[in-house]
Amino acid sequence: MRAPDPPPDSPWLSPGLRIEPVREPNADSVLTLDHAWRITTAEGSFEGNLVGQVIWERFPDLVGGPLWLACRQAAQQRRPQRLAGREENDGRSAEIHVLPCPGGLLLLIRDTTRQQAAMAALRESNERLRAGYEAAPVGLALVDAELRHLAINERLARLSGGSATALMGRTAAEVVPGVARHVDPILREVLATGTAREGVLVAGRAGGAAARDLVAHYHPVHDAEGRVAGVSAAVIDLTPLRRTAAELKRALRAARAANAARSRMMTAVSREFRTPIAIIVGFAELLLRQAETPAVTPEHAAHLRDIAGAAYHLLALVDDVGAAAALAHPEEPGLRRGTVPLRRLAAEAAELALGPHGAAGLRLAGAGDPLLAGDPALLRRGLGGLLRESARHAPPGAIHWLSWAPAEDQLALHLDSPGPAADPAAAEAPRSGFESPGLGLQLALLIVEAHGGRLAAMEGPAGGTRWRMELPAAGAA
Repeated sequence: MRAPDPPPDSPWLSPGLRIEPVREPNADSVLTLDHAWRITTAEGSFEGNLVGQVIWERFPDLVGGPLWLACRQAAQQRRPQRLAGREENDGRSAEIHVLPCPGGLLLLIRDTTRQQAAMAALRESNERLRAGYEAAPVGLALVDAELRHLAINERLARLSGGSATALMGRTAAEVVPGVARHVDPILREVLATGTAREGVLVAGRAGGAAARDLVAHYHPVHDAEGRVAGVSAAVIDLTPLRRTAAELKRALRAARAANAARSRMMTAVSREFRTPIAIIVGFAELLLRQAETPAVTPEHAAHLRDIAGAAYHLLALVDDVGAAAALAHPEEPGLRRGTVPLRRLAAEAAELALGPHGAAGLRLAGAGDPLLAGDPALLRRGLGGLLRESARHAPPGAIHWLSWAPAEDQLALHLDSPGPAADPAAAEAPRSGFESPGLGLQLALLIVEAHGGRLAAMEGPAGGTRWRMELPAAGAA
């Protein structure tokens, strides 16, 4: 059985296989050839009747190509030949087996287009999986029932002190026995029970470096019959997080220490200032009493009242600094809980903010005498600071009005003052109620927030500014 010699210009049709008759995907077509290359059997969907025709005359394009060579070798050597390729015209793939038989040759032709597409998709999927494994921010691995690594990324390999190349197909005990002593018992437990183990703390070393803090999650992998065939592992390195947490703790301790030092300094300054200022206040009150005698002119009396007012103001500021330092000091005790009637609180706050006769500058407009719950001394300073801030921007001798109304479990206090109106948009930012808020407003905000309340600024019903202060209520007196 001798094949004809190929013409000089016969193309080598690789990878194309111009077997036109294959039409049904995944269906086998069969040709048998006698010793004269005549087609004796043609089973399958072919174009026209092929039986009795010489294959090379029916398909002259195949002469000199891969199929022609395969048939020649099979006939001469009497050994099976296999071809696989892709048709250049339509992109279809085919696989041809040429088998010697007693009467000549048997050609089994199979369309492998779908099979090749599936294999290409599988390869692409494997490449994506491998790329995902390597790009994952955690260590990933898959072991079989014998604890051999079927997959592992470099991140986990480095955390284990080895390499992915060294671990693939081998057990951890063979490559990194120190790690295997901790991990293998857990893997065997998951294989035996089929139950996942999550949040397991394990030790790890990377390249002989110091031990790292790792947390691992182990899940069973089942085969098609539902049996546990392996274990997947995901390992997270907590060492950077712990380092960051430690640095934050150190920074927080340093900030607290600095804050405590500032608070102690403010308390000491307040204490030192208070004694000489109290002396000034005492002498100012003595001189004021002498101002009522004919020996002191009205002009001098006015100056004495200014001195006394400034001394009271300075004393209140010093006390505010001390109160603010106490609130900011992390080691100071908490609020001294108690109750205080609102009318008494208002009178004391007015005297604190406006001087001995300050009650004349504050009018009350509300029913009853409700009780406030909280630290009486701090509440007095908070309301006094807010009143002093309002007086700072109001005309001399202005009257301020304080009203109140229930607000769920709190009492809403409204302090209405003449002067510049606060921007309604500043209601959520009381520090912006005036152009340059003073210490009184800052202290009032600290005290209100320390009691779980809220402080807001808005335009008053009759113009000017209304401050709304919500504080815990304790019923009515």
